[in-house]
Amino acid sequence: MRRSASPSLDLVRRPRRNRKAEWARRLVRENRVTTDDLIWPIFINEGKVPREPVSTMPGVERVSVEEAVAVAREAKELGIPALCLFPNTPPSLRDEMGSEALNPDNLTCRALRAIKASAPDIGLITDVALDPYTSHGHDGILENGRILNDETVAILAQQAVIQAGAGADVIAPSDMMDGRVGAIRDALDANGFTGNQIHYMDIALPTLAMTPASGTLTTPYGAPYSQAFTATGGSGSSIYTLTETPPPGMSFDAGTGTISGTPTVPGSYPITITATDTVLTGAGAPFSITQNYTIDVPAPTITVAPETLPNTTAGLVYSQTLAATGGASPYTFAVTAGSLPTGTSLTAAGALSGTTTASGTFNFSITATDAFGQTGTQAYTVVVAVPTLS
Repeated sequence: MRRSASPSLDLVRRPRRNRKAEWARRLVRENRVTTDDLIWPIFINEGKVPREPVSTMPGVERVSVEEAVAVAREAKELGIPALCLFPNTPPSLRDEMGSEALNPDNLTCRALRAIKASAPDIGLITDVALDPYTSHGHDGILENGRILNDETVAILAQQAVIQAGAGADVIAPSDMMDGRVGAIRDALDANGFTGNQIHYMDIALPTLAMTPASGTLTTPYGAPYSQAFTATGGSGSSIYTLTETPPPGMSFDAGTGTISGTPTVPGSYPITITATDTVLTGAGAPFSITQNYTIDVPAPTITVAPETLPNTTAGLVYSQTLAATGGASPYTFAVTAGSLPTGTSLTAAGALSGTTTASGTFNFSITATDAFGQTGTQAYTVVVAVPTLS
């Protein structure tokens, strides 16, 4: 059945009109990204090695001061308006106070002067913070485990003036100290750098997550099992710690965050896994996440077969083979109650055999024990009849 044509809607606004053609979309487009919107971050290294890979950021390299000049020229040719410089200060120059930040000839300042001399029209942005210069990695002066905010701000203001003097066009503090933007502005103005801008970057604390989610992890008894715990939301590089004891037969790899092995004892095992980011620094570091789990190893149901054994007659050869399933092989077998028919015996491998020498009803139980000590039992009744002589 065909539908009748829908009546026209009485609409005052029809936004689709503005999107009907490519030329119309160009006229009303609100946002567009071009090279004018880009800032090229440069990570600068001491020494003459032009480029050095950053292992924690695949595809990103640290560059020497000389190579940074070449990068600046390339950025200008591409139409990228500004560079942002981040120094990798050698550990030998780092100390508790971040003194190298106030060295007019430090890595950042040398790079600023070299780039400005070669590409004066490109904008240069510098990160004002102490973490590249402190031996403890914090953004501020540390005293008895506490950041000294005001004392740190005084140093940051001096650092900003030194960077501006070396050629920085934009001061971009990332330290998170209270009052530092105003203090830096006052210091810049007092030293004649009234045209220098301040762009501050508030770098939020990372929100770490870990998979799998907290809860119960069920592992099969007596079978190989592996579970990787993975942290996300940080740098991508973490070390893992395990508290409590995992099920017997299993072990934990702190480097990969993997628990693996063959669980050998049934039960419920509470564990706690903590992932700690090994790269990120600054206030609040080290960053970590902790989650609780219960590893549940169900008890096996070991079944002995066959369920029944055939009857026989005294004087005849008797032979039966027992088997077990449900646990971890190999199994051993033993009589744990009653008595076997007279003249027969049971091997540990489960072979019941012999020549019966007495008639009667024989009730007995046979228990199978698996490779890790778990058991299953089967009760049997075998009637040995009196032979009929002729």
